[in-house]
Amino acid sequence: MSELRARLSIYGEDDVETLKRFNVTSRAMNSALKARFSEYFRRDPDAQKKFLEAVGEKIAVLRGAR
Repeated sequence: MSELRARLSIYGEDDVETLKRFNVTSRAMNSALKARFSEYFRRDPDAQKKFLEAVGEKIAVLRGAR
């Protein structure tokens, strides 16, 4: 999921190609996914920290590939 977050950070929250690549097929699905992760990270701040580190690494790789 860190790659999804990284791609959305770079290409925009509504990037059709990114959403399609990760089978996020509707706004409702996208909202539900965000809500699920938000709740998870509220309960487990350490998981959020690890996730953000992974996102940062993915962003660096994606920017290098441009």
